[in-house]
Amino acid sequence: MALVQEWAMSPDSEPQRLQALHSYRVLDTPSERVYDDLTQLAAQLLDMPIVLVTLLDENRQWFKSRVGLDLTQTPRSIAFCDVAIRTPGITVIPDARLDARFAHNPLVLGEPGIRFYASAPLVTPEGDAVGTLCVIDREPRVLSEAQCATLIALSNQVMTQLNLHKRNLALSQALAELATERDQLHQQTLALQASEERLALVLRGANEGWWDWDLATDQRYYSPRGWLMLGYQPDELPYDDALFVRLTHPDDRAQLSHKLSTAIRSQDAFFVVEIRLRHRAGHFITVRSSNFILRDAKGWAVRLSGTNTDLTDRKNAERAEKARQASQDSYELLFTNSMDAVLQTIPDGSVVDANPAACAMLGWSRDELCNRERGQLLDLSDPRLSALLTERSRSGRAQGELTMIRANGERFPVEISSALYRDDQGATLASVVFRDITERKQAEAAMHQLAYFDALTGLPNRRLLIDRTLHALAAAQRAGQVGALVFIDLDNFKQINDAQGHAVGDQLLVQVAHRLSGLLRAQDTVARLGGDEFVVLACDLGQQVETAARAAMNLAQKIREALEQPYTIQGHVYSSTGSLGITLFPKEGEKVDDLLREADTAMYQAKESGRNRITFYESTMQADVQNRLALEQDLKKAVTAEQLEVYVQTQVEASGAVGGELLLRWHHPVRGAVPPTQFIPVAEESGLILRLGDWVVRQACEALATLHAADRPLSLSVNVSPRQFRQDDFVARIQGILAATGAPASGLILEVTEGLLIKNWEDTAARMTELVKLGVRFSIDDFGTGYSSLAYLKKLPLFELKDTPGDPNDTAIVRSILSVAQHLKLRVVAEGVETRAQADFLTLSQCNCLQGYLFARPVPMAQWLAEQLGDVPRRQPEALAASVSD
Repeated sequence: MALVQEWAMSPDSEPQRLQALHSYRVLDTPSERVYDDLTQLAAQLLDMPIVLVTLLDENRQWFKSRVGLDLTQTPRSIAFCDVAIRTPGITVIPDARLDARFAHNPLVLGEPGIRFYASAPLVTPEGDAVGTLCVIDREPRVLSEAQCATLIALSNQVMTQLNLHKRNLALSQALAELATERDQLHQQTLALQASEERLALVLRGANEGWWDWDLATDQRYYSPRGWLMLGYQPDELPYDDALFVRLTHPDDRAQLSHKLSTAIRSQDAFFVVEIRLRHRAGHFITVRSSNFILRDAKGWAVRLSGTNTDLTDRKNAERAEKARQASQDSYELLFTNSMDAVLQTIPDGSVVDANPAACAMLGWSRDELCNRERGQLLDLSDPRLSALLTERSRSGRAQGELTMIRANGERFPVEISSALYRDDQGATLASVVFRDITERKQAEAAMHQLAYFDALTGLPNRRLLIDRTLHALAAAQRAGQVGALVFIDLDNFKQINDAQGHAVGDQLLVQVAHRLSGLLRAQDTVARLGGDEFVVLACDLGQQVETAARAAMNLAQKIREALEQPYTIQGHVYSSTGSLGITLFPKEGEKVDDLLREADTAMYQAKESGRNRITFYESTMQADVQNRLALEQDLKKAVTAEQLEVYVQTQVEASGAVGGELLLRWHHPVRGAVPPTQFIPVAEESGLILRLGDWVVRQACEALATLHAADRPLSLSVNVSPRQFRQDDFVARIQGILAATGAPASGLILEVTEGLLIKNWEDTAARMTELVKLGVRFSIDDFGTGYSSLAYLKKLPLFELKDTPGDPNDTAIVRSILSVAQHLKLRVVAEGVETRAQADFLTLSQCNCLQGYLFARPVPMAQWLAEQLGDVPRRQPEALAASVSD
């Protein structure tokens, strides 16, 4: 059985085709959900990147709905549709570049680069092809018979919607025209009544056409009014029998002769007959002839006289009244029996009449509906209402979709058409025709759910995932953010599914979907691709690749841990794990398909590596992130297990040791000595630096308290990280540690970086001032390497500057720093002093304090304290002084 009508279009049928197209009144109308859903469904079912509903008018090809294409129309001269509608049945072009008709077409050579094209015509019930439903690909391909059948079925659905659209327009227009015609007929009736009144006045004034015939003398007379009634001037024609025969309608001559002869024989004095007389213009008028017969004493007729009354106006009025009544009856019949709900309202929305269908649909009786206001029947918050009323005011009619309210308060969607007209008194009324489209909306929602969501888990499916990933790629490129795609495959799902049955397998998949959904943020997406494969789309993980990679790994770890938890199904416990593959985006030139392929590849690598593993698509990143995470985990354990140890490096002046700088060391049981350059950044990023910072400050204060008790007034310097300094209670923490340990505040020197001083200047200065009031002193570490400025040196309560003069070419800079410090009365500590030449240069340049391997290497805090208290041998101050002053 043919699925589409076979036809061949000739040039002669083009005007008819265009007339059919324009009768639908859809050209240049806004997009509509029903057509968009059909094109989206075609794209999904036929796996096509571009799907169009095309309509072909005189000069262009216009797209009522489109998927995958930004154009709204093209010239007709290059439209594939122009060829397709001239071809019987479905049109399939496997490769446009190999088809002589299209090889040089701009749509093939340029954007959108059409290679494959297939279409099914949109054929009206009269057999006119107004357009097509077409599918397009940028690569050559073919369609199977099943796909061709699908394309034809969908094109039939498009045509069905167009016919429904046309029928709704016609119904709304018919109702408005019936109302208008009824108004016109009423006006004609009023005119007829006035005409009849005027006719009565004329008759009373002898303004009829009257005549007289003396039978004895054969003298005849016809009044001027009678001649004018027939369109002639008085006495323009000879009034004789021949004229009578010529003017009387042939069908009425015998009737008049019979009436006259009967009246004469029966001795009647009066008879009336209606006849038709020919007007000078050629048409016939209807007259009522009232005839009087005068007789002599013997009863013989001697004279005939009478009047002719023109009944044309009255006959026309009678016909008009019959037509009006027929129209009224037709309107009432349509109004009463219409399956669609119909209301008559005044412009402000108040109801004046309602048909039975409207009463049934809204749940009110006709009396209850009358005088109901718009807000009682329509959802006034619906944003579409304002646009519809504006269009009706502008053009007199409008249609669209709105939300109405039943008597019980239930809201439901309707398709509505409304038109303005005037009643018998000239007042403006509106006809409102609407139908309940709840079932259609539910079908559309079900179609949308079927098209975009997985039926088992309710998660987005592949189609919706691809759409969201496409938007996430564009957003990431605009915002400079990095996101991740995590591909998840359950490791032993097949065994559970095969052994326990699909019901258990389905329940396990539902639980997996629930667990994954609970781990994600609002902006993230988890989708089921099919089977036991899931994908997580995580957006905005950071602006740096390294940061985003760590966040993606953390998320993957949470997913893996969630999947490892036991599953309870029908009273039994099952175990399952997942293999995860990760890829980051955006990357130069990569598309959604590339990301899915990369994440899938990484997942298979994880599965081949032993399952229940996480693998990055980029192997180097995998190693870096895993090492970083492992280091962070080890550092957390190290803090708890007290693997970290405080060391001190002595600072000296000419008089000997004056203090030291606290340094943190980590001896890992497996890694060995971990450099601070590795674990300090990890502590900063993970937040462990806050806990470590408090611990180091407490170690310094406890040591200062011990030195103070032994009358050894040495100072200790502690590095403070920006994150630690920015804590809201930082000042209170330092104050609390000083109070708890009994350490002299003057012995505690807090070292901060120059970058800390620049950010949030006023808050920094306020915190430093509070601590300086307690006696704590501040030092700028690595002065001159960052944001050195004399402005903040003068404004901040600083005690010293620290510099590392490692480059012999920096002597001028060192001298400048020393000069600035002397001018501002700040102490300068030169750290990293390793040679005698450096020490001599700094001493001659009047540097206050030196620190470096030339004098002492860092030693554990306990050993350093023992040296300073004299419990163990140490270098004498004299030796240290000599090394500085020689």
